[in-house]
Amino acid sequence: ENHYHSFLYQLTIVTDGVGEIYTNNKPVTVKKGDIYLSCPYDIHRIETDKKNLLKYDFILFIPKDKTLIEKLNNIMLSSTTAESRLIKDERINYLVSSVIRELSSFDEELSPLVVNGIFWQVVIYLIRDFEKKGNIKDSNISEREVLCFQIMDYINNELYNITNLSDISNVFQYSYNHLSSIFKKTTSITIIEYYNMLRLDIAKTLIEEGNLNLMQIAEKLNYATPYSLSKAFKNRFKVSPREHKKSVKQ
Repeated sequence: ENHYHSFLYQLTIVTDGVGEIYTNNKPVTVKKGDIYLSCPYDIHRIETDKKNLLKYDFILFIPKDKTLIEKLNNIMLSSTTAESRLIKDERINYLVSSVIRELSSFDEELSPLVVNGIFWQVVIYLIRDFEKKGNIKDSNISEREVLCFQIMDYINNELYNITNLSDISNVFQYSYNHLSSIFKKTTSITIIEYYNMLRLDIAKTLIEEGNLNLMQIAEKLNYATPYSLSKAFKNRFKVSPREHKKSVKQ
């Protein structure tokens, strides 16, 4: 289902089948041999073809090395569409399989050294693959971009507690209009659009889980009424919450 990783990168390595990987609700079709990079603050999900089931390995990592952080930031800022996150590299496929094999026969003394070395290779090959594709920015991530990531992270983490978006001005010590202007220029969407998109994605997941009714979901996500949630949901997904819940059960 839709989820995000605030500081994590994720590599999804397709080992069989066919499916779609979504980044911020934009899909790209993947098949055996494809490798997909998900970046911090992406809203991300994976769906499988029902006849040819998608199978994949994945790794999550947080870069600590300064050079790797800079290069991965440049890739993240330059590869904003789902299609641009897709690569092929048999070396990475083999290396990730090697990690899985190593972990299944864990040697307390030596396996951590082996796995660490393999992960370094994976990330370096990944960076080289994207740099070969071109269109990668050479400059460091800007302060404006960092601020936008921080705003997204705050909204992601405080989603259930936010009652008024303008309150983020107190958190970041800038006026809401200033923050909103920077966010729009940097991400091409407004803060309120990001907030509402995230709320509806969470609402969709909660409806599918079936543990809460629509009134409870509306209260949890700070909608004024269940009707306002239902109206926003239908505008976004083209079906009502009731219709979506029924289709999930089927």
